Amino acid sequence: FAAYNTTAPQNVTGDGTAYTVVFDSEVFDQSSNFDGTSTFTAPVTGRYQFNANLSITGALTSANGQVFFTTSNRVYAGNSTSPYSPATLDQYLLSSSILADLDAADTCTVTTFVTGMAGNTADLPANAAVLFGGFLAC
Repeated sequence: FAAYNTTAPQNVTGDGTAYTVVFDSEVFDQSSNFDGTSTFTAPVTGRYQFNANLSITGALTSANGQVFFTTSNRVYAGNSTSPYSPATLDQYLLSSSILADLDAADTCTVTTFVTGMAGNTADLPANAAVLFGGFLAC
Protein backbone atom coordinates (compact mmCIF):
# COMPACT_ATOMS: atom_id res chain seq x y z
CA PHE A 1 0.00 0.00 0.00
CA ALA A 2 0.99 3.64 -0.36
CA ALA A 3 -0.91 6.67 0.91
CA TYR A 4 -0.30 10.39 1.26
CA ASN A 5 -1.70 13.45 3.03
CA THR A 6 -4.09 15.87 1.30
CA THR A 7 -5.27 17.66 4.46
CA ALA A 8 -3.26 20.26 6.36
CA PRO A 9 -3.61 19.69 10.11
CA GLN A 10 -2.54 22.81 11.99
CA ASN A 11 -0.86 23.15 15.39
CA VAL A 12 -0.57 19.41 16.02
CA THR A 13 2.72 19.27 17.91
CA GLY A 14 5.61 21.39 19.16
CA ASP A 15 5.73 20.85 22.91
CA GLY A 16 6.26 17.08 22.64
CA THR A 17 2.64 16.18 21.94
CA ALA A 18 2.46 13.01 19.84
CA TYR A 19 0.35 13.17 16.68
CA THR A 20 -0.83 10.14 14.69
CA VAL A 21 -0.41 11.22 11.08
CA VAL A 22 -3.43 11.01 8.78
CA PHE A 23 -2.77 9.71 5.27
CA ASP A 24 -6.16 10.28 3.65
CA SER A 25 -5.49 9.54 -0.01
CA GLU A 26 -4.34 6.15 -1.26
CA VAL A 27 -2.00 5.76 -4.20
CA PHE A 28 -2.74 2.03 -4.15
CA ASP A 29 -3.90 -0.57 -1.65
CA GLN A 30 -3.47 -3.95 -3.25
CA SER A 31 -5.41 -5.98 -0.69
CA SER A 32 -7.44 -3.25 1.08
CA ASN A 33 -5.38 -3.49 4.27
CA PHE A 34 -5.01 0.27 4.80
CA ASP A 35 -8.04 1.97 6.36
CA GLY A 36 -7.72 5.18 4.31
CA THR A 37 -6.86 7.26 7.36
CA SER A 38 -3.88 6.11 9.39
CA THR A 39 -3.86 2.37 10.08
CA PHE A 40 -2.44 -0.59 8.18
CA THR A 41 -3.69 -4.03 9.30
CA ALA A 42 -1.56 -7.06 8.48
CA PRO A 43 -3.49 -9.68 6.49
CA VAL A 44 -1.04 -12.47 7.39
CA THR A 45 1.80 -13.08 9.83
CA GLY A 46 5.16 -11.98 8.47
CA ARG A 47 7.80 -9.29 8.28
CA TYR A 48 6.65 -6.00 6.80
CA GLN A 49 8.72 -3.17 5.37
CA PHE A 50 7.27 0.25 6.25
CA ASN A 51 8.42 3.62 4.89
CA ALA A 52 7.36 7.13 5.89
CA ASN A 53 8.24 10.61 4.64
CA LEU A 54 7.00 13.59 6.64
CA SER A 55 7.19 17.32 6.18
CA ILE A 56 6.53 19.47 9.26
CA THR A 57 6.36 23.26 9.04
CA GLY A 58 6.12 26.09 11.54
CA ALA A 59 8.79 24.73 13.87
CA LEU A 60 11.44 26.83 15.57
CA THR A 61 15.05 26.35 14.52
CA SER A 62 15.83 25.22 18.10
CA ALA A 63 13.22 22.43 17.99
CA ASN A 64 13.72 18.73 17.24
CA GLY A 65 11.39 16.33 15.47
CA GLN A 66 11.01 12.56 15.32
CA VAL A 67 8.91 9.92 13.56
CA PHE A 68 7.71 6.62 15.05
CA PHE A 69 6.12 3.47 13.66
CA THR A 70 3.68 2.15 16.26
CA THR A 71 2.77 -1.50 15.77
CA SER A 72 0.78 -3.95 17.88
CA ASN A 73 4.06 -5.53 19.02
CA ARG A 74 6.30 -2.50 19.66
CA VAL A 75 7.15 1.10 18.83
CA TYR A 76 10.01 1.72 16.41
CA ALA A 77 11.81 5.06 16.72
CA GLY A 78 12.72 6.52 13.37
CA ASN A 79 14.82 9.51 12.45
CA SER A 80 15.22 12.51 14.69
CA THR A 81 16.30 15.80 13.17
CA SER A 82 16.44 19.54 13.50
CA PRO A 83 14.52 21.75 11.04
CA TYR A 84 15.86 22.21 7.56
CA SER A 85 14.73 24.52 4.81
CA PRO A 86 17.13 26.71 2.86
CA ALA A 87 14.65 29.58 2.70
CA THR A 88 13.11 29.70 6.18
CA LEU A 89 14.77 27.11 8.44
CA ASP A 90 11.36 26.17 9.82
CA GLN A 91 10.65 22.93 7.96
CA TYR A 92 11.40 19.37 9.01
CA LEU A 93 11.95 16.71 6.38
CA LEU A 94 11.78 13.33 8.10
CA SER A 95 12.20 10.01 6.35
CA SER A 96 12.39 6.59 7.96
CA SER A 97 12.04 2.88 7.18
CA ILE A 98 11.70 -0.21 9.36
CA LEU A 99 11.30 -3.95 9.05
CA ALA A 100 8.63 -5.03 11.55
CA ASP A 101 7.33 -8.40 12.62
CA LEU A 102 3.53 -8.49 12.59
CA ASP A 103 1.04 -11.23 13.29
CA ALA A 104 -2.16 -11.45 11.27
CA ALA A 105 -4.50 -8.57 12.33
CA ASP A 106 -1.66 -6.54 13.94
CA THR A 107 -1.61 -2.86 13.02
CA CYS A 108 0.89 -0.12 12.18
CA THR A 109 0.51 3.67 12.33
CA VAL A 110 2.92 6.59 11.95
CA THR A 111 3.30 9.05 14.81
CA THR A 112 5.42 12.17 15.00
CA PHE A 113 6.24 14.88 17.48
CA VAL A 114 8.30 18.04 17.73
CA THR A 115 9.88 19.20 20.98
CA GLY A 116 11.51 22.43 22.10
CA MET A 117 8.61 24.79 21.52
CA ALA A 118 6.35 26.54 24.04
CA GLY A 119 3.17 25.15 22.46
CA ASN A 120 1.72 23.13 19.64
CA THR A 121 2.37 25.39 16.66
CA ALA A 122 3.93 22.92 14.19
CA ASP A 123 1.86 21.86 11.17
CA LEU A 124 1.79 19.06 8.61
CA PRO A 125 1.22 20.57 5.16
CA ALA A 126 -1.07 18.99 2.58
CA ASN A 127 1.60 17.45 0.44
CA ALA A 128 2.01 14.40 -1.78
CA ALA A 129 5.50 14.08 -0.23
CA VAL A 130 3.92 13.18 3.14
CA LEU A 131 3.85 9.44 2.48
CA PHE A 132 3.28 6.16 4.31
CA GLY A 133 3.73 2.85 2.54
CA GLY A 134 4.54 -0.76 3.16
CA PHE A 135 4.63 -4.29 1.87
CA LEU A 136 5.00 -7.89 3.03
CA ALA A 137 8.73 -8.61 2.80
CA CYS A 138 8.71 -12.27 3.90
